[in-house]
Amino acid sequence: MKKKAVVIVGNGFEEIELVAPVDMLCRAGSDVRILSIDDKIVVGANNISMVANGLLKDYEYDKPDCLFIPGGPWILRARYDENILGLVKEHHGHRLLLAAICAAPLILSTAGVLDDHEYTSHFSIKLEGSDETKPVVVDKNIITGRGPGAALEFAVAIVTKLYGQTTAFGVSNAMCLTLAK
Repeated sequence: MKKKAVVIVGNGFEEIELVAPVDMLCRAGSDVRILSIDDKIVVGANNISMVANGLLKDYEYDKPDCLFIPGGPWILRARYDENILGLVKEHHGHRLLLAAICAAPLILSTAGVLDDHEYTSHFSIKLEGSDETKPVVVDKNIITGRGPGAALEFAVAIVTKLYGQTTAFGVSNAMCLTLAK
């Protein structure tokens, strides 16, 4: 069954944290829509440009199976964006999958959805309650990743949660990736 994922980005996103999960979701058969809070062309933290499918301000929430936010310096300005916070709260209210990596758990924290969840995040954001010893944490409907080095493991966790271990293993195996078991 084809799943839908919405990814929110802005200038200063961490490139591998966007590309690795989007690539694996597409390989699993997902319909992925990348929405920018800035312009349709967004520039990552390492000056790699990407083209978003559209702008967040134009998006009408339609209960995607996964709402995903990559990290990077853009999170420091995005963590108080009312459009993003509202979307995160609404999505969480439907108990659908939320995924955030690196600094992006700051947005989940600001939205108040991390209460009663275990999570990880990048050490630089010093998010109270974060278990920075774990590269990826899956707790109920929330998946968090520690940082760029965990991007593939994070992506496998998302695919596993949406499609199951068999699909995650198949996608990982086809990529010569040995993270999924």
